[in-house]
Amino acid sequence: MTEQHPQENVPSSTNDDGRGFAVSSLVLGVLGLICSCVPIGGLPMSIIALVLGSMAKKRGQDGMATAGIVLGIIGIVFAIAAMIFGGYEAIVEQQQSNTTMTQ
Repeated sequence: MTEQHPQENVPSSTNDDGRGFAVSSLVLGVLGLICSCVPIGGLPMSIIALVLGSMAKKRGQDGMATAGIVLGIIGIVFAIAAMIFGGYEAIVEQQQSNTTMTQ
């Protein structure tokens, strides 16, 4: 004789509406924007926020996903600007130190 066990109400992991992606996108977008002055920290977070926001939008999330995408884009732009500005500053300082050494 076989025993029958009552089925438990276990939440299905396949019933994902993208809310987790949207929240993660928003959080990483904010952190990426805050850390964008340090490109090593801000750039990866902003890129991941952009990707997660896009995934959440595909799953039907709008508000937080859109905010995460926008913050991710702004963080990427700021991080690239920080890299360019930092590189420019390093070149200028190197040239100034070379001119003072030759005088």
